[in-house]
Amino acid sequence: MKRVVLAALLAIFAMDYSYGQMLERKEGSNKKWGFVDETGELIIPYKYEHVDGFSEGLAAVKLKRKWGFIDKNDKVVIPFKFAIATNFYEGVAPVMRGNGKWGFIDKSSTVVLPIKYASYREAVEAAIAIGIFQGLDPEMLKRKGIIDETGAVVVPMKCTKQQNSIL
Repeated sequence: MKRVVLAALLAIFAMDYSYGQMLERKEGSNKKWGFVDETGELIIPYKYEHVDGFSEGLAAVKLKRKWGFIDKNDKVVIPFKFAIATNFYEGVAPVMRGNGKWGFIDKSSTVVLPIKYASYREAVEAAIAIGIFQGLDPEMLKRKGIIDETGAVVVPMKCTKQQNSIL
């Protein structure tokens, strides 16, 4: 029963209803991913190595080992240049470069939070903070803090894992 509920939740999160047409991600027989509409008709061909669902009109997709973003017409909106990219939320998306550093971009691919953090994890309460980051130097790797989508520090990078269980 738990698997059925989990599968249903994952299917819901993989869809985007905000633009009138629901597109669901689906794996093809060629082991590539694409998108189908609510009738099962293939809308975006099975050509991607991996895909996330649509969020705010864009989907993070992986092609030739790089992540970028497409729209619902399969037009590349943000070029394939990231090691990892995830869905947009309130106009920004977390991305990781090949050097292992994280930051945020907006829908025009402009970096809005510098791509310089060692790690990233989504915050439980997005209204409070957009992510939890770690610094890069050896001392800061032991510390974590919270930064909002504007880059403003909500909780300074002073907390160690042992000191703060919310991080």
